[in-house]
Amino acid sequence: MPIWVCRTGSHGQHENLFFESNCICLTRDGFDFDLSKCEKTDIESRIIELNPDAARQTISNTWSQINIFAEKMSIGDVVIIPKKGSSKINVAIIQGNYVYDMEQQFPLNHQRTIKVHAKDVDTTTFNQSLRHSLGAFRTVFQAKKEEQLLEELRKVRVCIDEV
Repeated sequence: MPIWVCRTGSHGQHENLFFESNCICLTRDGFDFDLSKCEKTDIESRIIELNPDAARQTISNTWSQINIFAEKMSIGDVVIIPKKGSSKINVAIIQGNYVYDMEQQFPLNHQRTIKVHAKDVDTTTFNQSLRHSLGAFRTVFQAKKEEQLLEELRKVRVCIDEV
């Protein structure tokens, strides 16, 4: 089972919105179109438009994160939502497909509904390597060491298997 990580903005500024709206959102502004109906080159062109000096690696990383959110995540997948500036995470299950709603304000215009499974899970008991893997610089990514992560979650009584 894939485990995704989805941050709530560069400063954690959308955390309350995520939980009040029972959704995760794509926190990259400037994409006011349905990402699921676009080709990779369309999205890359928009990334360059928004940041003309972006390095090729930055463009590739940004496209990858958008693609994960719009195409790769699935209903039933686990999503970890880290709390900015904290050793705590929230664990949720994706309940809905990617939706683009042009009537919604950023960041709610790109979203997936979720059901929160556990809030404020303290990760200080997780081994350091695993904690660092959750702290990657990307906004949206697939967690590494998924089996190890599931085991650590079980140790703190967060059992994804029971969802």
